[in-house]
Formats: sequence, C-alpha cells, structure tokens
Amino acid sequence: MKKNRIRHSGIRRCILVLLMASTFPALGQESHKKMLSKGDYALWGTLDIDRTSATALWASYTVQYGSGQDTLWVTSTIGGRTYDFPNGYASSFSGDSYFYCMQETEGLMVIDLATGWQLAVKEAVSYAPTATGIVVACRDSLGNNRLEIRGRDGRPVATIPGGATFSVSPDGSSFVFAVQGSQNQLGIYSLKKKRSITVATGLAEYAGFKWSPAGNGLAFLRLAPSGIHGPESNAVCYYDLRAGTLATCSPENYSDFPKGMAIATSGINPLAVSNDGKRVFFPVRDGQEEAADLEGSDVQVWNGNDNQLYPELKKIGNWHKVEKTVAWYPEKRRILQLTSKELPVMFLDGQQRHAITHNPYQSKSNGGFADPSDFYITDLKSGARRPLFENHSRDPSQMSASPSGKYILYFKGGHWWLYTIATGMHSDLSARFGIDFTDSRNDFPEVTSCGVVGWTANDASLLLYDDYDIWEIVPCTGAKRITDGRPANTRYRIGGTIGSVAADPERDLMTGKVLDPVAGIPLLATHLDDYSNSIWFWKKNTPLVKMASSSGRIDQVTYGPASARCIFREQDYDRPPVLMATDGGSSSLLMASNPQQADYHWGKSEIIHYAVAGGKALRGALFYPAGYDPKIKYPMVVHIYQQQSELVNRYINPSDHEMAGFNVSNFTTRGYLVLLPDIVFEIGNPGLSAASCVIAATQAVIDKGIVDPKRIGLDGHSFGGYEANFIVTQTDMFAAATSGAGLSDLTSEYLTVDWSFSMPQIWKAETNQLRIGKSLFEDPEAYRRNSPITGAARVSAPVLLWTGEEDRHVHYHQTIAFYMALRRLDKRTIMLIYPRETHALVEEKNQADLAHRIEDWFDYHLKGAPGADWILKGISD
Repeated sequence: MKKNRIRHSGIRRCILVLLMASTFPALGQESHKKMLSKGDYALWGTLDIDRTSATALWASYTVQYGSGQDTLWVTSTIGGRTYDFPNGYASSFSGDSYFYCMQETEGLMVIDLATGWQLAVKEAVSYAPTATGIVVACRDSLGNNRLEIRGRDGRPVATIPGGATFSVSPDGSSFVFAVQGSQNQLGIYSLKKKRSITVATGLAEYAGFKWSPAGNGLAFLRLAPSGIHGPESNAVCYYDLRAGTLATCSPENYSDFPKGMAIATSGINPLAVSNDGKRVFFPVRDGQEEAADLEGSDVQVWNGNDNQLYPELKKIGNWHKVEKTVAWYPEKRRILQLTSKELPVMFLDGQQRHAITHNPYQSKSNGGFADPSDFYITDLKSGARRPLFENHSRDPSQMSASPSGKYILYFKGGHWWLYTIATGMHSDLSARFGIDFTDSRNDFPEVTSCGVVGWTANDASLLLYDDYDIWEIVPCTGAKRITDGRPANTRYRIGGTIGSVAADPERDLMTGKVLDPVAGIPLLATHLDDYSNSIWFWKKNTPLVKMASSSGRIDQVTYGPASARCIFREQDYDRPPVLMATDGGSSSLLMASNPQQADYHWGKSEIIHYAVAGGKALRGALFYPAGYDPKIKYPMVVHIYQQQSELVNRYINPSDHEMAGFNVSNFTTRGYLVLLPDIVFEIGNPGLSAASCVIAATQAVIDKGIVDPKRIGLDGHSFGGYEANFIVTQTDMFAAATSGAGLSDLTSEYLTVDWSFSMPQIWKAETNQLRIGKSLFEDPEAYRRNSPITGAARVSAPVLLWTGEEDRHVHYHQTIAFYMALRRLDKRTIMLIYPRETHALVEEKNQADLAHRIEDWFDYHLKGAPGADWILKGISD
C-alpha cells in the first residue's frame, strides 16, 4: 500500500481564499508586483475538469503544465479531503466510495475516498470498472499477462492467467476475455456467478469485442492465422448469453454472403450490435484488387468526367477499396448488404431498423459538404429501399435521427423538416410553428440552423435552438419556448455534457442525445452584452432556477442528477480559472489555479464597440497591458480571424508553445494592447469586408486615446493570415504585420487541390470561408479584387511571412507567391519556412522560434527596440 497523499480542506480552503483575495490587491500592493519574464511561463498550468461521481459529491480535475509535470486531483465538493496523483490518467469513480486512476510509475491506484486508504497495483497496464469492482489487466516483469478480478476496494477476488484483452458488458455484470497460447481461448466471466464459460477455442485470434446494448449478446472477430482457410478462416461470431449459443458468419458458410467479398478486419469500421440484439453490423471488402487502368503503367489518368479528383479516386478506387457494411441476422441466418459502390456511405436510425445511405460523389465534387446528395432509406426487415430526400446537404450537423427510431430530422431551405419513418411523411416544423431556427450569425453563403439539442424519451419531443432560446417541439402537435433569452439579449444552451448518447456512437453518428427534462437539465446562459455567464436549471413544467452566475466566463459544466449539484469552471481574463460547485444556493470554491499570478502585473479586458459601412454594430475584445497606466499611449497588436469578441473573458496562460506563434498574454505582459475584433462578411468581398471591419475596430481604439496610432501591428494565421495579407494592401494604418499560412492569390487557389484531403479548393471559395458565392468564371473580378497579390504594390508595412514546408491545406506556395510579389516590388519582407511542419506548427522548438520571432518583429517596429540580427539582415529601412 502507498501512504496517503491527503490535503485537508480546512487549511487548504483558507489558503485558497487568501490566494483569491490576492487577485484583487489594494492599490498600494501593486508596487510589490513583478513584471513577467519568459522564464516564468513554466509556472502556469491549465485547469480542466476531468469527471464527477454520479452525485457530483466528488470531482476529479487536472492541472497540466508545459513541462509535462501534470497532476490529477480528486476533491470532495461539499468539504472534506483532496487527493493528488502526479501524472494520473484514465480515472473513474465507483459511486462516492472509491476512485481509480492509472499512474505512469505506480500502475493502478485505488483510493477509499472516505478514509484515504490507497492501494497500488504496480503491474497493471489497464483496467475497467464493473458492477462489483474492477477488472485489471496486468503484465509481470517477464511479460506474462493475467487478468485480475478485484472488488471495489481493489482487493483481488480471482485471477485469469494469460488473459490480456477484455471488454466489460454495458451493465457491468460480465466481461469477455481472450487468452493466448498454443490453443487460444475466448471466455466470458460472470461477476454475479463468479465463474467463466468458454465461448471458443482454436488457433484463431479473437478480437473486436462488441457487446449488445443490453449486455446479453457479444459479437467478435475470429481472425485466422496467415494461410489458414476453411473452419478456421476469418469470421464474425455472435454469442447469445441467454441461449448459450454461438453463431458464426463467414463467406464459406453463408450462401447470401456478398459475392467476391471478404470480412474486413482493419478496425476502421468496428462491429456493432443492434439495440434488440438481433442484428450484427460488420464491414466487408472486395476480395480482389481492381486491375490497373494500363498494365504496367504508373501514369496518372485524370478523367474529365470523374466525380472525384484522381488522388481521392486512387485512394478509394471508385469506392472499390472502401469497406462496405452488411447486416447479419444470426437467428435467421440471413445477410443483407447495406452499402455498395453506388451508395457507399451509411448511418442507422436510432433503433438500427433502417439504414440511410447516400453517395457523396454522385455528381462532380467541388469539395467539402457543398455537394448535395440523394439520400435513401432501407428497411432492414424487408430489404425495401425508397428515396428519403433529394439534393440534400451532407453536413452531419444539419441532420438528426431520433433515438427511438421514429423520425429523421433534417434542415433544408432554412427550415427544420421532420420525416416520419413509419408513414414516409415529411413535415415542415419551421413553417408549421412559425419559428425561425436559422443561425443569423452565420455569414456564409449557405444557410444553416442553430443546432439540435436532443430528444426526450420515446421520441416524445425534440429540443432545438434558435439564436437565443431553446424550444421543445412535440412532433406535429405543438411548440413551446423553454427560455426567454431574446428580450434580454441572452443566449441559452445546454450546460455541459448532458444526456445519454447513441448505443453505438461509432455507427449511429446521426442519432441524437436522449435528454430528461423531468429530472432536470442545467442550462448555460451567455449574456451577449458582455459575454458573462450564468447557470440555470430547467425542470419540465417548472420555472427556470438560477444556480450560479459570473461576471466572467463559465464552462465545463458537469451535473450530478442524484444530488442536483453542478461543478463548473469559472474564469476571466484577469482571474485564473477556479473550480466551483453549487447546488443552487451559494457557490463554493474547490480549487484556484495559478495563484502565482498575484505576484505579477497583469492586464485586463473589455468589450469595445464600433460600426462598419451601413451602420452594422460590431464588437471586439480589447486586452490591456500589464501594469496599465492611463497616461501612456501604448503600442497595439491587432490579432484577426473571424468573430473573436467572445474570448474577452477567457483566461490565457502565457506560453511560447502556440501552434500559430501568437499569445495574447505574452504581449499584454510585454507592454502591448491586444485587440481581437469581430469581422463580418459581405458575400463576394471577403478581403474588403475584413479590411473594413478591422480598420473600423482599430480606429475605435485609437479614438479612446490609449494607443499610439503610429505603433499598431497586425497578426493573423490561416484565414487570418489571408486577411492580414489583404488588409496591408488597403491601408497604411499598420506599422508592421505578421502573417502565417495565408492565401495570397484567390484565382490560383480556386484552381488547385487541398492535398491534405485530396479534394478541390473550389468549395472554400464559393460556399465556405472565402464566401465569394460564385464561381471564378461567373465573377472573376471578385477573385481579383479580393486577392492580396492584386494590391501588393500598395503595401507600406514591413511584413513577416511564415509557413510550414509540408503545408498542403493552404499550400505553402501561396506564402511564397506573396513573398515573391513583395520582394519584386522592393517591399520590406522576410519569409520563414519551417521544415517538417504543415498548416500549424507542432514541434515545440519551432513553436518557440516563431513566438520569439513574432515578438522580435513587433518589438523592433512598434517599440523601437534594437533589431535582432535576423531582422537587420533581412530588411533595410
């Protein structure tokens, strides 16, 4: 046993209160604070809620550091003990009594939450909770495997020698295990009966375990050794625990097995079992490879009438190489192929009685979800297939299958429609109830909804979002608004991860959550005037009850229905994240992160307001420098993307390890203002829209009299990099700019390939982020006037460009093209190309290098700091 690591709450809470109080020091204390240096960044950690017990009387959370010295903590939410597990992971609770987690050095840790007693299982490599305790996979120093059945307190009950892989049933009453040896064995252990039964033995390997949702059936793969055929060939098996029978499906023993097909064992499409345990879904693949187009030739043939580009076609082989899905009925000895070359993509209804299929490349693809498809629905009982809807978006966020299998919800033409599977009827919910569910904040050419919340039990009703509120819709009967956020400019959304998910989320991708408003659901309200948050509790047929509120940001809400307690994270830009608990009364502090901030000067944030041509009101998030003095006019960096004002209350750890090189707190602690403006777009003018919004936002800060208008910089990455490239061609407002992985020539981009996904870039321009709305050939002038290359001669600011040499998402040639234009025009520019990097930097040394160079660039051009050698060698003033 390991000695307790207990933190007693009384002393600890006093310390926490003092730490929180120190975040708001008296004015005289400011003189004792320090300025932050890069060497201090390592002191900052990131607080995240890990999980809660079912009653939320206990919570676990992590604090992660850039150095890797992370810690998993467990704390009582009503006062009591706190425990810490350095580098802990894979945690779980057993009621409110025990907590389990893995540690790199200790193996499995078991702790009695009431007493602090702990047990370490050092040879453990993995574990899983059960109804009676835990199952632990162990490996000794000689490499011998075993499975240990242990009680809730971690004490051993039984051992299965040689057991390595296992899977616990959904109800936790049994687990399947595999033992490898001269004769491999697959068994099922009943925790209630405390004994195992042998399901299969042989030379084959047993893998891919998948339980039926009720836990009374098990599907698995029998993988034959290389070169073995006949009785020991690859097969899908299903064991019925109630009947004690084993059924086997393989090409050899089923006459209706798809001809020329073999069982796919790649693991890309795992096995699935229907809710009623009567159908097993598994993937098959073509047994033979297609012949090459030209024998012995490696010439790429890009056909003009292909619906996909050659790279994608080569990958999927005209759908020949893509795994297909079949439904197997073990009791009826029947197989039904669900997907095919013609309809290769599928999802199931909520009860897996119908398959919805489509071909994403039924017409020539322009990339993304922009290409519509015709959808079909197949009755798995009869095998009959009929059209579902035509020419519909493939965006999965705009569809939802009801959990009880009665409906398919889909968004089309700006309306939510409901398809009743039993009758084949389509009903326009938006028109019937007169509710606008479109997302008014979406400024893309395609109209989208605000989203689906979920469904109630037995598909009795569904919950949908509009711009502000949550609506409960009883199909074809009535609609009720649950919240009243619109008059108060408040947006209500479900708080946290609430509701049960599909029985098999790997295949039921479209099946919505089941929510229980009778028991109650926490809601998170965002007050759009200042982005402050509050938590409310909704219980059916009762008024909303406020549980907690903050002037800052609330997120990571978790809820314990057994106790009606909420655990959440609270923060503001100048207040490090804290872990809080509430039961609807007063909120209690459980943990305060980053107390060292109290020793340093720090910035603050606020919302600014501005308007663009036409009078549209916009907002931005403005971050003030640490130790702000209103008598000083500061330099400022404007960091751009799309809409970012919602980040005003987010705490940002200082760090040199950002994937795009820019960190707000790095700059505020270096004496800069930082502005994150909202940008809205006019269809057909992405660049001009960005310039209009950013110039207006920047001018609004200049008008406040706090920024030196001659010392303002501009930064952006990806789409923000494109915006930065374009904006410096339109104005001399910025004294310097940095741009990463941004577009420079929309015409050439339109006519190339996103090699990361082997798809055309056309959709990005016409219907996605660039928002042109028309093809290059319909409106070539729109592409020309919004291309940074077109206005390169007007650039006056020095521009630092950077990209990854392996970037094929926004090809690094786009950055090179802008560099070549600026170089030919004798503009001040330097380009950084990072080897082995793609669209964003992942190597820590490169992240730090870029962060330092961006800071050097702005320090030199905005602060008048001495130029680093790499800058002085690269540009001449």
